[in-house]
Amino acid sequence: MKKIDSSQLVSAVAESYLASLRQRGVKAASLASHMRALQTMVGPFGDLPLASLTPAAIQQVMASAKSPEKARRLLQAWKAFFAWAREQGYEAADPTSGLIPQSARRPLPPTPYTSEEVRQILSTLENPADLAAVALVAFAGLRPSEIAGLNFRGVGDDHITVRSGKLQALRRVTITPTLRPWLVPFLGTEEFCQLPTTMAIARRAQAAGICLKFHRLRLSFIAYRLAVTGDVHLVAQEAGVTPILHLKGLYGNLEEAKEFWALTPEACNRANWTQTVRDYLAAWFKRKSSSSGPNSTLPPNH
Repeated sequence: MKKIDSSQLVSAVAESYLASLRQRGVKAASLASHMRALQTMVGPFGDLPLASLTPAAIQQVMASAKSPEKARRLLQAWKAFFAWAREQGYEAADPTSGLIPQSARRPLPPTPYTSEEVRQILSTLENPADLAAVALVAFAGLRPSEIAGLNFRGVGDDHITVRSGKLQALRRVTITPTLRPWLVPFLGTEEFCQLPTTMAIARRAQAAGICLKFHRLRLSFIAYRLAVTGDVHLVAQEAGVTPILHLKGLYGNLEEAKEFWALTPEACNRANWTQTVRDYLAAWFKRKSSSSGPNSTLPPNH
C-alpha cells in the first residue's frame, strides 16, 4: 500500500473521508452523523497535521461532550475515521487507540426527606386535602397511584383500604399513630370521597416554594419505619413492597426517625387543625350543593 504523507491537515483528510462515504452510498442520516462528529474534531484541530493529533487532545474533546452517550458516539465515529485513514496509507498513529468513552453516570438514588423538610412541607401547604394526602404518603407509605383512587369510605378505625397495581387489588394499610390526627377530622364525612391528585398538590407546593416529590415521601416512610421497628418483613407488608430485598439498606437514622414520627398537626403549626378541616369541608359541601356536573364531587383547587 502506498504511504501517504500525514502532514496533510486534519480538515483536508476529513473531507476526503466524507467523500469516500458518499461514493460508497452511505445513507444521508449516517453521513450527517459522521459529519457532525468530524466537525467536533476539525473545529479545534482542522489546521493541524493529522500526525500531530494525540490521545490527550482527543480525550479533551470527548470530555466536553454534553453526555456520556454523546462521547461514545463521537469516539465511535472518530475510530471509523482513523481506521479508514490507516487503510488509505496515512502514516499517522491512531490517537483513539485505547481510549474508552466516559461511562454513563447513574443518577443518585433518591434519599428520604429529613424530618425538618417534612415539617416544612406540612407547615407550608394550605389546602387541608393536600395535607391529608401528604400525610397519607409520609406516614402510611401510600403510592401516588393509591392516593388517586383513595376515598374516605375506605378508612377504618386502624387501617385504610386502597386499590393498588394494574389489577387494582385491595391492600390494607395500617394507620400509624402519627397519621391518625391528620385524618380524624375527615372521618365521618363519607360524601367527601376524593383527594386531589398528587400532580395538583405538587404544583401548589411549587407555587409555595416547595419541591415536593411523593416518591421521596414514601421512601421517608419506609426508611423511618424501618428505623423504629427494625422489622423488614413488617415494613415490606405495610409498604406493599416485594421482594423485601428492595428494602435492604434503607434504614433511616433512629434519632431522625423519632423526630419524623413526632410530626403531628400541632408540631407543624396546625394547632387548630380540626377546626381548619371543618371549615374546609363546610366550604366544600356548600360548593358541591351549588354546583352540578361530573366535577361537582371534587374539592376546591383540585
